[in-house]
Amino acid sequence: MNQTAIAAMENVHTAGAVADMSQSMPTVPGWLIGPVVRMARAVNPIVLRAAGRSAIPIAVVFHSGRRSGRHYATPVIAFPTGNGFVITLPYGSGTNWCQNVLASGRGSIRWHGVDYWALRAAVVGPGEALPLLSSGLRRLMRLVRIRQFLIIHATPEARNQPIHQPKEHVSRLD
Repeated sequence: MNQTAIAAMENVHTAGAVADMSQSMPTVPGWLIGPVVRMARAVNPIVLRAAGRSAIPIAVVFHSGRRSGRHYATPVIAFPTGNGFVITLPYGSGTNWCQNVLASGRGSIRWHGVDYWALRAAVVGPGEALPLLSSGLRRLMRLVRIRQFLIIHATPEARNQPIHQPKEHVSRLD
C-alpha cells in the first residue's frame, strides 16, 4: 500500500467525529431501495451460508443493534486493505447495520474464513476510499458510482476469544 493510501486511511473521521450521520448518500435510487431490501431479506440467509468463506468475495459484518442489543450478521461487499477493509455502501450510510457499527464502535468482519475485530470505523467518500483500492476496483467503483464507503480498521481476532455468537445472529440488510 502506498503512503498516500495509508495517510488517507489514518486521517478519516472516526465514528464519533462524523459531523452529520444523517447524510446518507445511497447509490441505489430511492424508489428502488424498498424492493431491493425486501428481496435481499429473502436471499440473505442463503448468502450468509457462503459469505465470509475462502474464495467467496462477500464478507460478513457481525454487529449488535444499537437499541435492541440483538446480534446481527450482514453480508457486504468488502475489499481488504493494509490494516482493514473498505466496504461499499450502495444504500448509503443510513442503513441500520452501518449505523450500528458506527454507534457501538464494535463488531467484527469475516473475510475468507478469518474473523477480524473492528477497531474503528468511518464513513468516507470516494476521495478517501478509492486510493485504498486497486486500479481495476477504482474504475469499477467509479463506473457504478458508489458515493459512500465504510472504512473499517481491523485486526485478526485472537484464537481463544470468540468474536460473535453465530447461532444468535439474524440476517439484516437495512
